[in-house]
This record gives sequence, structure tokens and C-alpha cells, in this order.
Amino acid sequence: EPNKGPVEAARAALEAAVSELRSIHGTQTKDTASSSSYDLPVEGTSWKLMLESYTDNDPEAAEGHHMLEQKSPKRNGSGASATLKVFCRSFESMGTGMPCLSDMLQEAGQLGFDAIAFSESAEVAGQPLRVLGAHLTRSTDMWSSLRDLRFVLEPDEFQGRVSNFLGAIDFLYRADVPYHGPAHAADVMSTMEWFLQTPYVSSITNHMDHFMGLMAAAIHDVGHPGTNNMFQSKTLGPLALRYNDKSILEMMHVALAFETMLQNEATNWLELLPCDFQDSEDPAAKPANLQHYVRRGLIDMVLGTDMAKHAKKLARLQDIAQEEERGRMENVCNRPLDRTANFGQDQKKQESLERKLFVLGTALHASDISTPCKPRQLMLRWTERVLLEFWAQGDEELRLQLPISPLCDRSLDAVSVFHCCLLFVCSFVFYVFFVFLNLVCFLLPLVFLYLLY
Repeated sequence: EPNKGPVEAARAALEAAVSELRSIHGTQTKDTASSSSYDLPVEGTSWKLMLESYTDNDPEAAEGHHMLEQKSPKRNGSGASATLKVFCRSFESMGTGMPCLSDMLQEAGQLGFDAIAFSESAEVAGQPLRVLGAHLTRSTDMWSSLRDLRFVLEPDEFQGRVSNFLGAIDFLYRADVPYHGPAHAADVMSTMEWFLQTPYVSSITNHMDHFMGLMAAAIHDVGHPGTNNMFQSKTLGPLALRYNDKSILEMMHVALAFETMLQNEATNWLELLPCDFQDSEDPAAKPANLQHYVRRGLIDMVLGTDMAKHAKKLARLQDIAQEEERGRMENVCNRPLDRTANFGQDQKKQESLERKLFVLGTALHASDISTPCKPRQLMLRWTERVLLEFWAQGDEELRLQLPISPLCDRSLDAVSVFHCCLLFVCSFVFYVFFVFLNLVCFLLPLVFLYLLY
């Protein structure tokens, strides 16, 4: 509603969505009139009591807690281990065994996809991106579409090289990094597929854009060391020196991906893209170099995952959403971008191209921070992993006598950790999802956020 601020408008939209779900499914949700999803817990509130609601009416999820004292050293008391004991429920007792691979892949491209279980499956054999990529491209008939539209002239060879490339990327993700490892890449790849399938995004992109989005998701954190950009800068690490403190890890991820691709012909799918692509739906357009287009798109999307760019990205996304809303209110055909005008040279087509690449980059950014929008059990497992990774960085900062980065102090009590997590959700995750999902007219992830927080 135009006269409401973003928080009030978001709350109204969420309450309407939750009310609709209650009427359809008869689900019991918290009283929206007396509880605000934006309020922080009051001082002195028991951390355990706050988290008990996550396992109410869910006996399997409520069984046991993770015992993590042996995983990480204690510091300044037992705050960290106590936090995770009550925050991270034991999921090992859920069910009698691991779901089969085919069952897990049925959820790929959906918000409920369990990338952790998928990546740990023996059938995946340590190559989640290769397996997931093969499934997503096959389920969308991508190879035939790329061939028919002449985006790719040797589809069989192209498909084989893409598979080899994803397998190589799999092994460049560090298995010893708790959060930013291969499972996270698979989760982002699946979530990116979900965004690409929304009516708005699919209406402004073509099959090559779709493929490019999946590849960007696969490579977006490759080689992540388990420490963030702030740590790289504070320690004057080699990556910080190489990239001059600008989007340090993001620069490294995309550079490593292209180095891996180009060092071996078996992984170099980029060279099979035409340098003189002619759009059959726009014969007047000049031939385009798809190799340059895809390289530029991958670079833009991966660099756009830098959280330092979040505020500017959100502001531009709000402008686009407002333009779309004005178009809908004026009953104008909702066609903000001409999907056939990807490679032209005139100003209008160039603006459309820039806007499309921005939307794709924002979809990847949203996918990258989407774990709070996942179903409860998945959200808790991802939270456990990210806390372990952050605390390990804080331990190293303490050892080096450096200031401890935000969210990295394991000595904080559980309520403080909850405050920090909730602040991140409210400050970053909620707003980008509210604006983006208002654009694509789909509020399910926000309903998850409302029910969880």
C-alpha cells in the first residue's frame, strides 16, 4: 500500500498470507495481533524457552541436542557449546535412514530441498554440484533448448564439458569449512533454480540466461577459506593484497572458476559458445559474442554476492519493483525486459540487458542468504554450521590479538547470539526478500520467516 512504510506494508502482506494459509490448511500460527516478528526478545528471556517452540508438536526434531564441546575449544566459559546445545537439534535421529537420491532430487529447485543430506549421500559420491546440475538441466530440457535456439552448436560435447567443470568445482570447495562448502553451493544452486522458475524472472530471461544463473550459483563461493572479507583485510592476507581489499573473496571465487575452466579442454565449455550468435527472433540485431556475454554475466552475478553491496542493490531493486507496480496499476503489459533483445547495441536494448543482469544478480544474492527462509529443520541445521564457521574465525582473531568480527565471538551468551541472528535476518534477509518476492508475486519464503521469527 503506497501510504504505508516498508515494515508496515510487509507485516500486512505477511499477515494476509498467514491468514490465507490458516484458512486453507487449518494450521495454528502465532497471534499476529499480539506478536511482532520484528521485536527482539526481551532481556532475561530464556534462550531454551524461545527455541522450544521450534520443536513443539515435532517429537522427531525435539530428540536430543548436538554435543559440540569436542568440535571446538571453549573460550571464556561455555557460552558457545551451551548455545548450540539448545539451538541445534539432533537431526540424526529423524527417520530410519537417509532418503534415496531420487527422492531428494524431487525437491531440487524447491525451498524444501535438503542440500546437506543430499551432499552427504553416498550416491552423490562427493560431487553434489555435478549431480544436481545434471538433474536440473535434464528436468528443464535445457540442452535441447540451447541446441534448438543455436546457443550451443555442439550440445553433446558442451554437456560433457559442463559436467566435468562442475565436478572440478565440487573438489575445489573445502570439505573442512562448516558452512561455505559444497552443500551450501548446492543449496544456492537449487534456490537459484527456484527463482529462475518464477514467472517474472522466466519472462525476462532466455535459456542461456537460465544456464548462466545455475553456473553462477555453482561457482559463487568456490575455494572459500572459511573466513570472511573482513578477516582477509585485517590480516593483510594474500587475497586482500591481490584484490586491494575490494570484494576480496568474490573476486577470488570467480577468478578460480575461470582458471579451472580454461586450464583443461575437458572443462572448457565456454569456448563452445558462438562468438557470432544471431538471434533468430531479432534478425536485425548485430551478431553477438556469447562467450563475452556469459563471462560478463558470471562475473557480475558472483561479485554481486558481496554483502558490502547489499544496500545499493536493495535500493535499485526497490526502484525496479516500483516501476513494475506502476505498470501493473496502469494495466500496462508486464514486459519490463524484452527477452529477445539481449545482445543489441541501441540504448533501449542495452538498458534492458543491464536491468536483466541486475535481476539475475539479485536472485543469486537472495539465494545466497536464503537459509532463514527455509523450513524450520533446515534453517536450524544451516544456523549450526554458520555459527561454527564464524566462531572458528573469532578464535583465530583472538589468537592473533585482533578485534573479533561481528557474530564471531563464541563467548557470547545464547540470547546475544539470538539477537545477532535476528538482527541479520531483519536488516538484510527480510528486506531483500520482501522487495524481490513482491516483484515476482510469491510470498512463501516470507511466510516461513514470519512463522520462524
